[in-house]
Amino acid sequence: YVFAQVLDHYFALNSQLNCFTRLEIVSGRTGQEILACAPRSAAPA
Repeated sequence: YVFAQVLDHYFALNSQLNCFTRLEIVSGRTGQEILACAPRSAAPA
């Protein structure tokens, strides 16, 4: 889960202004959602 949180933070830092990101991790085997991060707005540079 730590790697997913790092990705979530990275995507928020690198998205454009007036955008938001929401990272969802889904199992490729079962198709079930493993982790859903809260929506994040773009972080100021």
